[in-house]
Amino acid sequence: MAVEIVQRILVEKKLKSNKLISVIPCGGWKNVLNLHTHFLNHNLFAKPTKYITILDGDVENDAKQYLNENTIDLLVSYLPLQSLEKYLKKNLCDEVNHDLFRQLSDYIFYKNSLSSVVRDYAASGPYNKNDKSGKAFFQCLNKELEHCGRTKETLVEFVVKYIIERNGPDIQKISSFLVDAI
Repeated sequence: MAVEIVQRILVEKKLKSNKLISVIPCGGWKNVLNLHTHFLNHNLFAKPTKYITILDGDVENDAKQYLNENTIDLLVSYLPLQSLEKYLKKNLCDEVNHDLFRQLSDYIFYKNSLSSVVRDYAASGPYNKNDKSGKAFFQCLNKELEHCGRTKETLVEFVVKYIIERNGPDIQKISSFLVDAI
């Protein structure tokens, strides 16, 4: 989801104009910070290259603590959102966002209803075992996506479009960071 949001902002703000910009998803937040540090320390690309790290908002405190403890100085910002899995679990199970739920039901999950997928997830046990990461719920969604002949990417694109259209101030924060950094 983070990659899709950043890509859309780069296009919307025309930040790729006359620049080679590459958005590279590369694992968990520690791996991303370590890779960023490695690129800087070993000058892997041409000298005028800028490295920017953008992490999910739910790891901001942990990442800042890690950077401080290891005295690492990087250009880092945080999405004002959780991971896709956490976002979907929160908005479809925990604190139901009825607008998002309806739109996903209408346009993405059309064979089995989204209500049925959520009900099955809640009854299956992972929900009751405190699926904090939302990964177990996302597996249920992904299984239904495959059943519908859809891909995970279709869901990501839909959710990102939904978020960008409805979270102006939150998205503006990361958009401003990118404009200033690039």
